[in-house]
Parts: sequence; structure tokens; C-alpha cells
Amino acid sequence: MKRRSIVILAMWVLASATGWVHAEDLVLFSAAQAGADIWIWGTARVKASGGALLVTERNPEADYGDAHVADRFPYFAGGRVELDVAETTGRYTLQALAFRGEDYLESIDLARDTDVTGVQSFNLAQQTFPAETDHLMFKLWVGGGEAAQATVNDLRYVLPIAEGSLLLDKRFDTATGAEPDHARWVPGPDGGTMTLSGDQEYGSVLLPDVIRKPRQGLILMDAVVSNGTVTAQLVMFDSNRDYIESKDAIERAGSGFSTARLDTMVWPANAAHFQLKLWLAGNPDCSARIRRIVVVDQP
Repeated sequence: MKRRSIVILAMWVLASATGWVHAEDLVLFSAAQAGADIWIWGTARVKASGGALLVTERNPEADYGDAHVADRFPYFAGGRVELDVAETTGRYTLQALAFRGEDYLESIDLARDTDVTGVQSFNLAQQTFPAETDHLMFKLWVGGGEAAQATVNDLRYVLPIAEGSLLLDKRFDTATGAEPDHARWVPGPDGGTMTLSGDQEYGSVLLPDVIRKPRQGLILMDAVVSNGTVTAQLVMFDSNRDYIESKDAIERAGSGFSTARLDTMVWPANAAHFQLKLWLAGNPDCSARIRRIVVVDQP
């Protein structure tokens, strides 16, 4: 995946968003759904508590502490961050950490040193991110006293999309089937796992979903990859469901969210539908756990 394409994609989403009717939200992350295990503790601890997350300061050297979400997410300038705080015994700060590839750029305060409770919403287009930002990470700080706490009902990162634009939102679990070729496919509660069979250098799984060709659109894939890479390929068909050709969309992706624009691809004139074929390549012991794939269109 080329990082530059993500920056271009973020600009495209922002420009497109101004003309969209925002009828639904694509939820890229929900702390309530992800649970406490996705948080990395710094000088604060995160525990599940009565359906919420309890963030507690545990800093032996100061009266403030931090914890951050382990995953990084694609930066969409048209996105929105929502924070729902039930109660707090001190004060808290919510930051969005900007990255370009693996390089940290800057921390942007969305909510700063506050004790406000209830739901707050932050439009990323109204924040000042470095121009080269392509991914975000979220960090929470609690402070104002020893063992200061904030009870968080949810922290969400959402992308507003137009009605009917969500063509696929596939979350992989124990019931997710696929057609393997020179690969093994093991569906599980946390995603479908691909490994290579025999002495193969690469293998694939074909997903059963048939998706209509988007007029513009984008594709996002969330995966955990070890000792290899994953390519998401579009297997294209005409209106009669006759095969035409295959083209790579997301190329040689690693762990985390990967994304690509579909409107920059050269589509066959008679293409009407496609399926997704995922290719795994790498060392003999490579693996990929596919957690989610999203395809969004733009009217």
C-alpha cells in the first residue's frame, strides 16, 4: 500500500463529503465494541466496568496518566470522533496522534483538560493536522489528582457516508466462508486466518460476496499479518456474471488498516460486479488474520 495514496484519499473524502447527504455513519472504531484489551497502558490503567471503560491514573511520579489504543486507523479529513464520558473524578484529555507511515508527527488535542460529561463530537476537518498525515492513534489522559478516573461509555471514530453508499461491511468470524487455493482458511471469532499450504510461496482465498462496481469508491481492509503481506484483488465480472479479469486494489499490505481508491483503477468497460480474492505471500510460516473489509461507493 502506498502511503501517498492515503493522503490523497483523505483529501478526496473531505471534498466529497461537502456534497453528500450524510445518512449513515461507517464506524471505523468503537471502544465499547473493542473492549479493554485493545488499550495499551502507559501511566493509566483501563479496565472494563459495568459495560463501560474505567480509565484510572496510576503514575507514581505525577498526578496524571495515559493509555492509548493499540491500533492505528486511516486518517479521513471528513471523519468524526465521538467521546461519551459518563463521569470523572478529575479531568481528562483526548488526543488524536498523527502519523505518516510509521513516523509520529504530532498530537492534536480534541478535548483538553476538561471534566465535561456526556457525548462530545469532534469533526476532524476542524482540526489542524499535518498535511502528510495518513493514520491516527487515540490517546486518553486522566489527571487532576492521585487515582483520578474517567468512566468512558464509548470512544468512536466514524466516517459519514451517503445513504446506499456502503456496498460491503464484512466482519470475519466463525461463520465466514471462503474458497481457498494453495492456502488454508480457518474462520474464528476474531477473524479468518490464512496460511500457506504445503511448500507454496503464495496462496489465496476467494470471498463469496458479489459486489456491484462502485461509481467511485474506496476499499478498506483490517488485518493482522505475520511474516508476509496480503493483497486484495478485485475479480471482475460483467452483468451476466461472466469473468472478465482481475486487478489488484490493495497491494502487499501488512498489519492494520489498509485502504485504496477504486475510482483511480482502470475498469473494463463492461465490468458490473466483482468479488474479492485475498492473496497471502511471504515466508513459509506467514499468516494473515483478516478482521474486516469495507467497500464504500460515492453517488
